[in-house]
Amino acid sequence: MTDDAHRPDHWPDPAPGDEPDAGLMLEILAGTPLDLDGLRRELAKRSVFTDTDQLRLALQWRPEVEEFADGVWAHVPTLAEDVVLTHRLTAAEIEIGVLAADGDLELWAQLADEGVPFAGGGELRARWPGQAGPLLAGVLEGLSGPDG
Repeated sequence: MTDDAHRPDHWPDPAPGDEPDAGLMLEILAGTPLDLDGLRRELAKRSVFTDTDQLRLALQWRPEVEEFADGVWAHVPTLAEDVVLTHRLTAAEIEIGVLAADGDLELWAQLADEGVPFAGGGELRARWPGQAGPLLAGVLEGLSGPDG
């Protein structure tokens, strides 16, 4: 998530009717990370037939999946399950009310791309350069929540 190619506004729209069964794709990837050929084979076992180009396009639009450097796609919420991370809060983050999400919080920024509701109200949202609101200088992603 450190370059523009990963931003949804840089991805082409899938053609209507071209997207494979999204729920089934997510279910399979939640069970095990796979490359596109492996995912295509698993879908075919369940009578969903598609090609790798259609799969890539369908997956790129889903904030809950991520492609890693080795070409393997994974379901991010499954990877994050039972994970506890710590983040050293800086004075600059406190001042602007936004956490720098590069590095240690990048996984959570991936999950918060579309907003994640808090049980007590409000939501956690990823913030990108160029969006309304502050972001620390030199930071490519931030996390913001409700005031307070």
